[in-house]
Amino acid sequence: MNRTEAKTYASELQQQVNIIQAYAEGKTIQTRSKAQKEDWSDCGEPVFGYFDSTEYRVKPEPREYWIIESPDDRKVVSYRLSSSKGCEVIHVREVI
Repeated sequence: MNRTEAKTYASELQQQVNIIQAYAEGKTIQTRSKAQKEDWSDCGEPVFGYFDSTEYRVKPEPREYWIIESPDDRKVVSYRLSSSKGCEVIHVREVI
């Protein structure tokens, strides 16, 4: 194994450790087959060890943000709730 291969291997191992650590912390893990690339599905109790044939990820959390729409149709996306006189504030929660 040369140094480049060692760096790639270490990076892959670190990604696997991060997934396992997230599961230990109570986060939901999702899986899908590397060959078929189907949709991600929640995995109740993942069986780690199939990293060659299965992709794992931490289930993404939905984002929440506010859109502030001014009377002249300008829109500003903000992660802090604020409003200006005459503007409409729209709360958005992403659906994953």
